[in-house]
Amino acid sequence: MKKKLLIFGYSFFLAFLFLMIATKSSFLYSLNDWGDANTFFTMGKGLMNGMVPYRDLFEQKGPILYLIYGIGYLISNRTFFGIFLLEVFSFTTTLCLFYKILKLYQKENSFFLLAPLFASVFFSMRSFFHGGSVEEFAVPFSLLGIYHFLSLLKDNHDLKTNNKIFFIEGLVAGIILWMKYTFLGFWIFFGLFFFCLYIKEKKGRELLSFLLSFFLGMFFVTLLVLLYFGVHGALKDLWEDYFYLNIFLYHASSMAETSFLTKLGIIYTLITTNFQKHLVYSVFLLLGILFIWKENKILSSKRKWIFPLAFFFLLFFLYLGCVSYRYYFLIAFPFCIFGMLWIAEYLEKENLEKNSLLIFIIPLLFSYIYAVNDNIPYLSWKKEDYAQYEFLKDMEEGSTLLYYGGIDGGFYTTSGSLPTEKYFSKININYQVFPENLDSQREAIASKRVDYVIFRLEHGEKLSDQYLPFLLENYHLVKEHTQKYETILADYYLFQKNR
Repeated sequence: MKKKLLIFGYSFFLAFLFLMIATKSSFLYSLNDWGDANTFFTMGKGLMNGMVPYRDLFEQKGPILYLIYGIGYLISNRTFFGIFLLEVFSFTTTLCLFYKILKLYQKENSFFLLAPLFASVFFSMRSFFHGGSVEEFAVPFSLLGIYHFLSLLKDNHDLKTNNKIFFIEGLVAGIILWMKYTFLGFWIFFGLFFFCLYIKEKKGRELLSFLLSFFLGMFFVTLLVLLYFGVHGALKDLWEDYFYLNIFLYHASSMAETSFLTKLGIIYTLITTNFQKHLVYSVFLLLGILFIWKENKILSSKRKWIFPLAFFFLLFFLYLGCVSYRYYFLIAFPFCIFGMLWIAEYLEKENLEKNSLLIFIIPLLFSYIYAVNDNIPYLSWKKEDYAQYEFLKDMEEGSTLLYYGGIDGGFYTTSGSLPTEKYFSKININYQVFPENLDSQREAIASKRVDYVIFRLEHGEKLSDQYLPFLLENYHLVKEHTQKYETILADYYLFQKNR
């Protein structure tokens, strides 16, 4: 028990320490201004205030992600502090699983030295972006899958099933299905591997036991989700916004005429480009290949292909839509675990497992994250540097607002307001294939349904009636503010409804 508490406490300490500077959700930052994170926060806020995702508020991620953000909202309803705590809990779990995998290989003595390195790879990845992504919250689930996979390969050479593990992985697959189903590649491979294995070995009883346990876990999570939406009469909205829109409309106009071979070429390019942009991570992948090639405690010579293929399945389904945003690749992080095992083996061989080195290693790696993490420049920003806070000074308490023409800019978060419009922000989908999103916002402005309209343009860009019709007829400019957002300098505008 003391050892478990020590491992948990050390993991929590590292997660808190590194996330304190690595994520904009941290209390050291005035605001996490990332559009995606604020959209999730608004969806979670709506969920906790009786609004039903998809039916009352429009977005296209999964409902379990909104539940996570809803819990964060309950902790702190106008800041991301609650999300920060959930990020700390998530990565604490990741580090604890890292320890358990080291223990499988009897290399747990290296944990205290390697855990800061493991964390620094994660928080220095280019795809760790702003903080609070669905990829970040999915990482411990992926690492749990790797741990269970290794456990089964180690303990079940006689092909007996472990119904508890299969049920848990079914639960996890169900959670991932309802967070962001493009992450399911790993669990598809997990299921296919054991299905084919039991078929090959003619283990009918074990096959049936595996299928029942795994799908019972998935069914349990799915049943809860369907019951919630069914009770609220929103099953149709769930299907249309989470599945149909993502599968058939999201980036549909750019991919409709693309051949299958061309799509494969695009997927290959997206994957290799991400390797190039994550050089440190890629080094650990290469070290992991060396480890898998050499190790013989768990993976026999016939099974050394398993994890490279699982990695391929994960990335293939991740990029199947032939689109890549910067944060996508973060879900691949757990596979650098094998590179860490190679280093653990080296430390053991050279007798370098000296925890006294932590006094140098932790500050060194903390400094490394501080030097390379893209969020660090925003540590110096004050509330007055953000339009999200400056505009509040000119807005009446309890008024309604609409953030127009882009992904939620954080104004619903800082004001504490609930959207009164279903289409409270605009997602990344072409107007030609889904005009309802922007048309609904324009209709709200034409009908003067909201008290304030907020939007941003690139610095120097002129407002046109084509971009925002009826605005100048029904609203007047109250304030404007210029600030940097990601790579652009943007002008934010606050318009108030004419009396």
